[in-house]
Amino acid sequence: MVCGCVSKCKSWLLVLMTMLILMVWQTQGVCIEEERKALLEIKASLIDSYGADLLPAWVDDGNTGGRSGDRYCDWERVKCSTVTGHVTNLSLSNMLGMDKREYCTRMWPLNVSLFLHFKELTSLNLSKNCLDDNIVSTGFGRLSSLKKLQTLDLSWNSITNATLPSLGAMTSLRVLNLGSNKLEGYFPALGMFLVLAPT
Repeated sequence: MVCGCVSKCKSWLLVLMTMLILMVWQTQGVCIEEERKALLEIKASLIDSYGADLLPAWVDDGNTGGRSGDRYCDWERVKCSTVTGHVTNLSLSNMLGMDKREYCTRMWPLNVSLFLHFKELTSLNLSKNCLDDNIVSTGFGRLSSLKKLQTLDLSWNSITNATLPSLGAMTSLRVLNLGSNKLEGYFPALGMFLVLAPT
């Protein structure tokens, strides 16, 4: 009698575990689809702004998510976790291919809130894109919700001191590059960054 009860319990446990695995897998597919759509929106913003397809490998294959929908991990400038399939690194440096002679004659009106879809993002390189303080109005301060973001490169843009308060909230950062921007004076907001852990 005891064996029959144990056998039934094991069967129910197996069914329950299978259901949990399927639920987690389904949820992950939705997250991955959200990331794919955000990448395509970033590409669309470049096309809208400059009329050129600057990311030709970023193609909408019509996938609706799931593990087969993570082909964007093979796209140029995108790196994903080999375990979860989520985006961990975006290297969107010098999207316009500018050299020093034409530095910041064209601005990229990037909607920074698109990066909020990448919950596993650890590194974001937006250097050499002529981004200016308008990024603050597109959700830049909300990037602090990306708790795994450790490296942010904003060098060679047109950022001024007005962006600094938004950066102070990004407590997960370990590396922040603001070189060659339009920052003035000494770093008046240095106190905001004292919460950053030493490396």
